[in-house]
Amino acid sequence: VAGISTSFALTNSAVPVISAALVQQAAGVNPGNNQTTLTVTLKNTPGSGNVLILLFDHVSASQTITSISGATWTRMAQNYTSNSGDAETWVGTNPTSSTITITGTNYFGGFQPGYALVAEFSGVSATLDGSAVNMTSGGWPVTTGSLSTSNPGDLLITSTLSYNGGGVAATVGSPWTPFNTTNGTYSLAAAYQIVSATGAYSATWTGAGTPQVATIVLAL
Repeated sequence: VAGISTSFALTNSAVPVISAALVQQAAGVNPGNNQTTLTVTLKNTPGSGNVLILLFDHVSASQTITSISGATWTRMAQNYTSNSGDAETWVGTNPTSSTITITGTNYFGGFQPGYALVAEFSGVSATLDGSAVNMTSGGWPVTTGSLSTSNPGDLLITSTLSYNGGGVAATVGSPWTPFNTTNGTYSLAAAYQIVSATGAYSATWTGAGTPQVATIVLAL
């Protein structure tokens, strides 16, 4: 253009390749017979290099998990609310089995329901990115605090547990992708999203009934 002689250097930055992906998931049911174990079975044996995510909720008592089979497990977050129960998120590396058995000190049954979801992801680091955000339970909507991620491609996980008298009680809005939830008097609902940019993220759950355990949101 006549009259303009300015030049500058231009660097093209590639969009980060998002390799994280959900491979499979399974929902655990409350056995209703007051056992101290809760078993979740994936359809296929997970890949040895993939990461398993366990979302666990226990109602009416705090639960001490003594062991989890099927992988090498590390608890990434826990939120305990009075005597209502607790919510926990665990990460399993080097998975060896499609059957994951959770063993605890309190019953998983009709009087102290326990629920679990297990998901297998590929291309995910088992390292927590930042501190997990815990929110108190209360009325709907339940909104997580803002979680800032520092890596494009982070996997975000969130869950909630509610008492609704039967069926699925809680839903979460886009861009979160819900897992298959467990139905019943108490309903565990969970969702994930894989982010393409660093920044602050949150989730809002809505539903019927009463939220029973405080919500967690975390990033891997």
